[in-house]
Amino acid sequence: MRPYALLFILSLLTASAQLQFDSTNQKISPNPKAQFVEVAFPFSALSDTEIERIEVHCSCIKPLSKPKTFASGERDSIKLKLETKSIKGTVQKSVTIHTKDHKSQKLIVTATIPKVINITPKSLIWYQNEEATTKSYTITIDPGYDLEITKVLASRPLFHQQLIETSSDAKKGKSYQLQITPKSLDYKGYCMLKVQTNSKIPRYQSSSLISAIKPPKN
Repeated sequence: MRPYALLFILSLLTASAQLQFDSTNQKISPNPKAQFVEVAFPFSALSDTEIERIEVHCSCIKPLSKPKTFASGERDSIKLKLETKSIKGTVQKSVTIHTKDHKSQKLIVTATIPKVINITPKSLIWYQNEEATTKSYTITIDPGYDLEITKVLASRPLFHQQLIETSSDAKKGKSYQLQITPKSLDYKGYCMLKVQTNSKIPRYQSSSLISAIKPPKN
């Protein structure tokens, strides 16, 4: 490669990375009791750079840092506030940093909070041209959590429901079968089921499921 071509490529790379972040993907494991968590993305300015705006891609994440100009060699960080009260499992949320010279950089927060309550499947479906058989949800609670299912509420009286505890083991956790049987297949519709627990942590207090009766299947 000719020297001037190499210099041209290097100049492009330098121009596209005026803010050099230590990491553009922060992995965090917030306390399950936390409602919010703050995350910082440290960076170095490789040249005089002005952040024009910080674009958010979800209402659950807010920038705490304000757009400003950074001098070459300056160290700082982009601080974000993430709402975690509804997170279960692993999710990714992001913002995009836009600089005045029309460059951009996406910053990603990967947050993991144990699900604790695992339910399969997420929905049960019956068709009007089949039998009104009993189907079941399997619910498991991870070991180490002193949780119990206390109640199952239904948004519509379309189904009979029966909750059966199938196991309780300190090492393996608890498991349940939630049996659902249509009262009739004459009427189609959806029913939202809310599985409630005795947890004092809001994110583990309830889980939602859907049971539905649909028109005849061809």
